[in-house]
Amino acid sequence: MSVYLLYGAYFGWDLFVRALQLQSSKWAGLRSVLDLGAISRVVELQFGGGWYLWLVLAAGWMALGKERELLLPAAVYFVVLVLTVDERAVYGWYRLPLYPYLCLAGGMFLAAWWRERDISRGFLFAATALAATLTYVLPVAAERNRWIVLLVFAIPCGSALWQRLRPSPFSKRLQAFGVALSLAIFFLGNAAIVMWQVPIYLREGFRAKVPRPAEGMQPPVPSAGVSPGGPSPATVAPSSP
Repeated sequence: MSVYLLYGAYFGWDLFVRALQLQSSKWAGLRSVLDLGAISRVVELQFGGGWYLWLVLAAGWMALGKERELLLPAAVYFVVLVLTVDERAVYGWYRLPLYPYLCLAGGMFLAAWWRERDISRGFLFAATALAATLTYVLPVAAERNRWIVLLVFAIPCGSALWQRLRPSPFSKRLQAFGVALSLAIFFLGNAAIVMWQVPIYLREGFRAKVPRPAEGMQPPVPSAGVSPGGPSPATVAPSSP
Protein backbone atom coordinates (compact mmCIF):
# COMPACT_ATOMS: atom_id res chain seq x y z
CA MET A 1 0.00 0.00 0.00
CA SER A 2 2.81 2.41 0.86
CA VAL A 3 4.49 1.74 -2.49
CA TYR A 4 1.19 2.44 -4.23
CA LEU A 5 0.87 5.79 -2.42
CA LEU A 6 4.47 6.68 -3.27
CA TYR A 7 3.69 5.86 -6.90
CA GLY A 8 0.78 8.31 -6.79
CA ALA A 9 2.85 11.03 -5.15
CA TYR A 10 5.61 10.63 -7.72
CA PHE A 11 3.32 11.12 -10.73
CA GLY A 12 1.23 13.85 -9.10
CA TRP A 13 -1.02 13.61 -6.08
CA ASP A 14 -3.93 15.51 -7.64
CA LEU A 15 -3.89 13.26 -10.68
CA PHE A 16 -3.65 10.19 -8.48
CA VAL A 17 -6.64 11.23 -6.36
CA ARG A 18 -8.65 12.06 -9.46
CA ALA A 19 -7.94 8.63 -10.92
CA LEU A 20 -9.11 7.00 -7.68
CA GLN A 21 -12.30 9.04 -7.77
CA LEU A 22 -13.02 7.94 -11.33
CA GLN A 23 -12.36 4.32 -10.39
CA SER A 24 -14.75 4.54 -7.44
CA SER A 25 -17.54 5.87 -9.69
CA LYS A 26 -17.80 2.55 -11.56
CA TRP A 27 -21.04 0.59 -11.35
CA ALA A 28 -20.01 -2.73 -9.85
CA GLY A 29 -22.87 -5.23 -9.88
CA LEU A 30 -24.02 -8.79 -10.36
CA ARG A 31 -24.35 -8.27 -14.12
CA SER A 32 -20.55 -8.32 -14.25
CA VAL A 33 -20.57 -11.79 -12.71
CA LEU A 34 -23.01 -13.05 -15.33
CA ASP A 35 -21.10 -11.34 -18.14
CA LEU A 36 -17.69 -12.71 -17.16
CA GLY A 37 -19.03 -16.14 -16.24
CA ALA A 38 -21.17 -16.91 -19.27
CA ILE A 39 -20.44 -14.55 -22.19
CA SER A 40 -17.42 -14.63 -24.49
CA ARG A 41 -16.41 -11.33 -26.05
CA VAL A 42 -13.82 -9.97 -28.43
CA VAL A 43 -13.64 -6.36 -27.24
CA GLU A 44 -17.43 -5.76 -27.19
CA LEU A 45 -18.67 -8.30 -29.76
CA GLN A 46 -20.02 -11.58 -28.40
CA PHE A 47 -17.96 -14.27 -30.13
CA GLY A 48 -17.22 -17.92 -29.36
CA GLY A 49 -19.97 -18.38 -26.79
CA GLY A 50 -20.06 -22.17 -27.12
CA TRP A 51 -16.32 -22.50 -26.56
CA TYR A 52 -16.38 -20.21 -23.54
CA LEU A 53 -19.38 -21.96 -21.99
CA TRP A 54 -17.68 -25.33 -22.45
CA LEU A 55 -14.49 -24.07 -20.80
CA VAL A 56 -16.42 -22.59 -17.86
CA LEU A 57 -18.30 -25.87 -17.37
CA ALA A 58 -15.03 -27.78 -17.61
CA ALA A 59 -13.55 -25.49 -14.95
CA GLY A 60 -16.56 -26.20 -12.72
CA TRP A 61 -16.03 -29.93 -13.24
CA MET A 62 -12.31 -29.50 -12.46
CA ALA A 63 -13.16 -27.57 -9.28
CA LEU A 64 -14.86 -30.69 -7.95
CA GLY A 65 -11.77 -32.86 -8.48
CA LYS A 66 -8.34 -33.28 -6.94
CA GLU A 67 -6.78 -30.53 -9.06
CA ARG A 68 -9.05 -27.76 -7.75
CA GLU A 69 -6.11 -25.87 -6.22
CA LEU A 70 -4.82 -25.08 -9.73
CA LEU A 71 -7.86 -22.87 -10.30
CA LEU A 72 -7.26 -20.70 -7.20
CA PRO A 73 -5.47 -17.83 -9.07
CA ALA A 74 -8.31 -17.69 -11.60
CA ALA A 75 -10.91 -17.59 -8.82
CA VAL A 76 -9.09 -14.75 -7.03
CA TYR A 77 -8.78 -12.75 -10.26
CA PHE A 78 -12.46 -13.32 -11.06
CA VAL A 79 -13.63 -12.05 -7.65
CA VAL A 80 -11.34 -9.00 -7.73
CA LEU A 81 -12.46 -8.18 -11.25
CA VAL A 82 -16.20 -8.35 -10.58
CA LEU A 83 -15.70 -6.09 -7.54
CA THR A 84 -13.88 -3.43 -9.54
CA VAL A 85 -15.12 -3.57 -13.13
CA ASP A 86 -17.90 -1.34 -14.41
CA GLU A 87 -20.84 -3.55 -15.35
CA ARG A 88 -21.62 -1.21 -18.27
CA ALA A 89 -18.28 -1.96 -19.95
CA VAL A 90 -17.04 -5.53 -19.39
CA TYR A 91 -14.64 -5.78 -22.31
CA GLY A 92 -13.29 -8.95 -23.84
CA TRP A 93 -9.68 -8.42 -22.81
CA TYR A 94 -10.68 -8.62 -19.13
CA ARG A 95 -11.04 -12.38 -19.68
CA LEU A 96 -7.50 -12.92 -21.00
CA PRO A 97 -5.92 -13.86 -17.61
CA LEU A 98 -8.65 -16.50 -17.19
CA TYR A 99 -7.97 -18.32 -20.45
CA PRO A 100 -4.87 -20.34 -19.37
CA TYR A 101 -6.83 -21.85 -16.48
CA LEU A 102 -9.95 -22.40 -18.58
CA CYS A 103 -7.91 -24.11 -21.29
CA LEU A 104 -6.24 -26.29 -18.66
CA ALA A 105 -9.68 -27.36 -17.47
CA GLY A 106 -10.78 -27.97 -21.05
CA GLY A 107 -7.75 -30.17 -21.71
CA MET A 108 -8.43 -32.23 -18.61
CA PHE A 109 -12.06 -32.57 -19.68
CA LEU A 110 -11.03 -33.91 -23.10
CA ALA A 111 -8.48 -36.28 -21.55
CA ALA A 112 -11.16 -37.69 -19.24
CA TRP A 113 -13.59 -38.03 -22.15
CA TRP A 114 -10.95 -39.85 -24.20
CA ARG A 115 -10.50 -42.35 -21.35
CA GLU A 116 -14.15 -42.82 -20.41
CA ARG A 117 -15.82 -42.18 -23.79
CA ASP A 118 -19.07 -41.51 -21.94
CA ILE A 119 -22.29 -40.04 -23.30
CA SER A 120 -22.55 -37.21 -20.76
CA ARG A 121 -19.23 -35.59 -21.68
CA GLY A 122 -19.89 -36.22 -25.35
CA PHE A 123 -23.27 -34.51 -25.17
CA LEU A 124 -21.82 -31.53 -23.30
CA PHE A 125 -18.98 -31.20 -25.79
CA ALA A 126 -21.36 -31.42 -28.75
CA ALA A 127 -23.81 -28.84 -27.36
CA THR A 128 -21.11 -26.26 -26.66
CA ALA A 129 -17.64 -26.50 -28.22
CA LEU A 130 -18.39 -28.60 -31.30
CA ALA A 131 -21.54 -26.65 -32.14
CA ALA A 132 -19.64 -23.36 -31.86
CA THR A 133 -16.87 -24.56 -34.17
CA LEU A 134 -19.24 -25.76 -36.89
CA THR A 135 -21.37 -22.63 -36.56
CA TYR A 136 -18.43 -20.47 -37.61
CA VAL A 137 -16.74 -22.78 -40.12
CA LEU A 138 -19.76 -24.02 -42.10
CA PRO A 139 -21.53 -22.00 -44.80
CA VAL A 140 -24.82 -20.46 -43.74
CA ALA A 141 -26.84 -22.91 -45.85
CA ALA A 142 -25.16 -25.91 -44.18
CA GLU A 143 -25.42 -24.40 -40.71
CA ARG A 144 -29.20 -24.05 -41.01
CA ASN A 145 -29.81 -27.73 -41.60
CA ARG A 146 -31.51 -30.16 -39.23
CA TRP A 147 -29.33 -33.02 -40.46
CA ILE A 148 -26.20 -31.09 -39.55
CA VAL A 149 -27.61 -30.40 -36.08
CA LEU A 150 -28.40 -34.10 -35.68
CA LEU A 151 -24.93 -35.03 -36.89
CA VAL A 152 -23.29 -32.78 -34.30
CA PHE A 153 -24.87 -34.88 -31.54
CA ALA A 154 -24.75 -38.23 -33.36
CA ILE A 155 -20.97 -38.30 -33.80
CA PRO A 156 -19.97 -37.83 -30.12
CA CYS A 157 -22.99 -39.58 -28.55
CA GLY A 158 -24.39 -42.10 -31.03
CA SER A 159 -21.58 -44.63 -30.84
CA ALA A 160 -21.44 -44.39 -27.03
CA LEU A 161 -25.18 -45.00 -26.86
CA TRP A 162 -24.83 -48.00 -29.16
CA GLN A 163 -22.08 -49.39 -26.94
CA ARG A 164 -24.39 -49.17 -23.92
CA LEU A 165 -27.31 -50.83 -25.73
CA ARG A 166 -25.40 -53.45 -27.71
CA PRO A 167 -21.94 -53.90 -26.15
CA SER A 168 -19.49 -55.72 -28.41
CA PRO A 169 -15.87 -55.36 -29.56
CA PHE A 170 -17.10 -53.65 -32.74
CA SER A 171 -19.27 -51.12 -30.87
CA LYS A 172 -16.35 -50.39 -28.54
CA ARG A 173 -14.13 -49.58 -31.52
CA LEU A 174 -16.95 -47.51 -32.99
CA GLN A 175 -17.21 -45.62 -29.71
CA ALA A 176 -13.50 -44.76 -29.83
CA PHE A 177 -13.88 -43.70 -33.46
CA GLY A 178 -16.74 -41.34 -32.52
CA VAL A 179 -14.61 -39.58 -29.92
CA ALA A 180 -11.62 -39.36 -32.28
CA LEU A 181 -13.76 -38.02 -35.12
CA SER A 182 -15.34 -35.39 -32.85
CA LEU A 183 -11.93 -34.16 -31.72
CA ALA A 184 -10.62 -34.14 -35.30
CA ILE A 185 -13.56 -32.02 -36.47
CA PHE A 186 -13.09 -29.70 -33.50
CA PHE A 187 -9.35 -29.11 -33.96
CA LEU A 188 -9.40 -28.94 -37.77
CA GLY A 189 -12.41 -26.63 -37.68
CA ASN A 190 -10.70 -24.32 -35.21
CA ALA A 191 -7.57 -24.29 -37.37
CA ALA A 192 -9.73 -23.18 -40.30
CA ILE A 193 -11.31 -20.49 -38.13
CA VAL A 194 -7.86 -19.15 -37.26
CA MET A 195 -7.04 -18.93 -40.98
CA TRP A 196 -10.35 -17.18 -41.78
CA GLN A 197 -10.72 -15.27 -38.53
CA VAL A 198 -10.95 -11.79 -40.07
CA PRO A 199 -13.88 -12.49 -42.45
CA ILE A 200 -15.61 -14.61 -39.79
CA TYR A 201 -15.25 -11.84 -37.22
CA LEU A 202 -16.57 -9.24 -39.66
CA ARG A 203 -19.51 -11.49 -40.54
CA GLU A 204 -20.42 -11.96 -36.87
CA GLY A 205 -20.07 -8.24 -36.25
CA PHE A 206 -22.44 -7.54 -39.12
CA ARG A 207 -24.95 -10.04 -37.74
CA ALA A 208 -24.81 -8.44 -34.31
CA LYS A 209 -25.37 -4.89 -35.55
CA VAL A 210 -27.92 -5.45 -38.33
CA PRO A 211 -30.96 -7.46 -37.24
CA ARG A 212 -32.52 -9.46 -40.04
CA PRO A 213 -36.19 -10.50 -40.17
CA ALA A 214 -37.01 -14.17 -40.30
CA GLU A 215 -37.13 -15.64 -43.78
CA GLY A 216 -40.60 -15.74 -45.30
CA MET A 217 -42.01 -13.07 -43.02
CA GLN A 218 -43.36 -9.85 -44.47
CA PRO A 219 -43.64 -6.55 -42.60
CA PRO A 220 -47.15 -5.85 -41.29
CA VAL A 221 -49.42 -3.84 -43.58
CA PRO A 222 -50.87 -0.76 -41.84
CA SER A 223 -54.64 -0.68 -41.59
CA ALA A 224 -56.70 1.97 -43.39
CA GLY A 225 -56.40 5.42 -41.92
CA VAL A 226 -53.18 4.63 -40.05
CA SER A 227 -49.87 5.87 -41.34
CA PRO A 228 -46.80 3.58 -41.25
CA GLY A 229 -45.36 5.61 -38.40
CA GLY A 230 -48.47 5.12 -36.23
CA PRO A 231 -51.94 6.56 -35.88
CA SER A 232 -52.56 10.14 -36.88
CA PRO A 233 -52.90 12.71 -34.11
CA ALA A 234 -56.58 13.18 -34.94
CA THR A 235 -57.39 9.53 -34.16
CA VAL A 236 -55.59 9.40 -30.81
CA ALA A 237 -57.84 9.95 -27.83
CA PRO A 238 -56.51 12.41 -25.29
CA SER A 239 -55.15 10.87 -22.13
CA SER A 240 -56.98 11.31 -18.88
CA PRO A 241 -55.52 13.82 -16.46
